Amino acid sequence: MDKLSEFKLPDANIKNIVDGVLLPFIINKDKISSIKELFENEMSKNLSNTLSGNKNTGGLKMGRTYVTEFINGTENGSYMGLDLGGTNFRICYLEIVGRKIVRHCLYKDVVPEVVMTGTVDQLMDYIVSNIHKFIDNVGLSHKFPIPLGFTFSLPTVQLDLHQATLIGWTKNFRITDGIGCEMASRLRSAIWRYRLQSKVDVVAIINDATGTLVAGNFCEPESKISIILGTGTNACYMDTGNESDMVNTGSDVINPGSGIIETDWGAIIDSGIMDSQLTAIDIDIDKESAHPGFFRFEKLFSGFYQGEIVRKIVVELSQKGVPIQPDVLNEFQQPYSLPTKIVAAICDGKKYTTVLEIDNKKLPGIKYSKVTDLILRRVCEVVTHRGAVLVAAATASLLARVGPSAITVSGALYEKHCAFRRRFHDYLTDLSSLKFTFASTGEASVMGAALVAAISERQRGIIQKKYCSYY
Repeated sequence: MDKLSEFKLPDANIKNIVDGVLLPFIINKDKISSIKELFENEMSKNLSNTLSGNKNTGGLKMGRTYVTEFINGTENGSYMGLDLGGTNFRICYLEIVGRKIVRHCLYKDVVPEVVMTGTVDQLMDYIVSNIHKFIDNVGLSHKFPIPLGFTFSLPTVQLDLHQATLIGWTKNFRITDGIGCEMASRLRSAIWRYRLQSKVDVVAIINDATGTLVAGNFCEPESKISIILGTGTNACYMDTGNESDMVNTGSDVINPGSGIIETDWGAIIDSGIMDSQLTAIDIDIDKESAHPGFFRFEKLFSGFYQGEIVRKIVVELSQKGVPIQPDVLNEFQQPYSLPTKIVAAICDGKKYTTVLEIDNKKLPGIKYSKVTDLILRRVCEVVTHRGAVLVAAATASLLARVGPSAITVSGALYEKHCAFRRRFHDYLTDLSSLKFTFASTGEASVMGAALVAAISERQRGIIQKKYCSYY
């Protein structure tokens, strides 16, 4: 389990200080076994609460998605998907014939800060204005309205496939209203404001993990688990046993014996199950975050927080007398000034002074210090390893529920942080005896939204035929 590299410094006293500060971030074999057991128990307990209609004690949802099937090859037509994430907004247009995509158009935009701190109406107007531009720019010339699926990557309670109520803003969002509102209807209202109701029809609202799983299964039919590892994190799995008989209830549910279950595992430790293993820095980051007490698991490793963990450790080391070169330390004084992409580059062997170019920073005259470089590399390595082993423990818990599976993973943390990805794979091999493979599909959550729209339309046709046969 211990895969950390050997760490040497010329000064043994300085090394001892670094080792002491980093020790709480190192998870040994005994610790991870107990954490994995905690995760498994938390998933079982909260799923049982969902099935019995009781309120979950922590933030872990283990909730219904009302997506009971994957693409089966009979879906033919044109579909659109939206994906609102913690950083980016995407639009996807697909034309499908059987299990083949014959046309695929994609649009991507960084969500402006003014939108992320405004109102729900401003957010929805931003989304629909981009839909309007997308339709004009792509030049769609077929029968409207286009069935549209909406991946809404924030905590919700799913009422059915067409409705989801917001339960809280997370990630970079600091919107002043909207909690308790049904998000699909707010999107539909904005569509009417822009007079696009004849162009698009919102037929499904899902979360990012569900979209990723549906897209992953489309490309790799053995995929029954999906994981989001980006700005935040989430996961879901397809259950084909008795669990989903109750999770996906409803008179018009097709294939009620199966269904995708969303974990919302970014909140898996919100009940306090890992409080004794959190570091002082973990606690500070949570307290200083936009949403203290919520989604604390993702604050231990996700793309939004990993750089900040490293930054805080380096500042603490300096305060304890570790000689970090001043011009580098100055760059670390501002909160969230160290992006995770720089952590990834350092883990890949690049010197910090070289890595600054990744973030378009210019520091003329900065001098390279070997000791600073060794310390930075060690801190980045330990933080990366901790995140990877925690994700591996949670993933092993899902494999125990599903059995052998391909795992579809999406998100910049997984795709661009090579050291994190390698260690995650290695640790999962250690923690699970079940056979698994990894699958990846670009822009999975937005593609999945369009595919869920296709599934919804097919199922709607079946239901309409059922009711027509009564008359």
